[in-house]
Amino acid sequence: MRDSRLKEILWRYRDFIYQYRWSSYMLMSLNLLEPLLRELRKIKLQNMIDLGCGYKILTCIIAEYLNISEVYGVDIDKERLNVEVPCEITTINTDLTKPFSHLVGKSFDLIVSFGVIEHLQNWDTFMENVVRLSHKGSLLLISAPNLGSWINRILLLLGFQPRDLEISSKRLYGIAPLYRGHAVIGHIKIATLHAMKQFIESYGFRVVRVFPFYAKDSMFANIVDSLLKPFPSLARRYVILAQRDEFGSSKIYR
Repeated sequence: MRDSRLKEILWRYRDFIYQYRWSSYMLMSLNLLEPLLRELRKIKLQNMIDLGCGYKILTCIIAEYLNISEVYGVDIDKERLNVEVPCEITTINTDLTKPFSHLVGKSFDLIVSFGVIEHLQNWDTFMENVVRLSHKGSLLLISAPNLGSWINRILLLLGFQPRDLEISSKRLYGIAPLYRGHAVIGHIKIATLHAMKQFIESYGFRVVRVFPFYAKDSMFANIVDSLLKPFPSLARRYVILAQRDEFGSSKIYR
């Protein structure tokens, strides 16, 4: 059953969600994120930053639901940052693949980044920025397409290129017939769940939870996703919750 507070927030943002739902997997499938948000709501979080916030709709929804008053959003697209939203958010227009020179000395309790890292070439600089913006105990919530998803395994066996791994910025090559008509969306780098967990942990974060995630774009795909829900390594997308814990001694959460 949907949380009444979240339901009220979504109702207030319903026009924004409808208008910009195409811009984010999360906006299209917010119901899948709800259990995680309920868990995070039990924790007292003072501030958050969204790396790759886009139109800021999801940023505002999460901040309101978690009662976070100090909210920052970072994105390379100035036009998206300029869209007015009904919440207070400080925006920063910058490239996440370059060393972050803003907010020197400031750290955040919660760092989120949904559907962004697959658009970036330099993942190491991105994670270095995450570390720079975090403190011991900070939570990182990140999502990305899964290179090892069940659909990608089938496509590779059949000799096709995974849809979420594009080799050209002009057109799609080597894709299966079901993706014909799709446009290039800039997914240039993706990882298996196993690789992503190792990558995040190498920067001093401990993986706390892993959630399978998918969009409601196909009845058949959704049925398969539901059957494979106990196996997030096969999900089309994953959401990882991690906590900075480079010394291996801090407790998960607070």
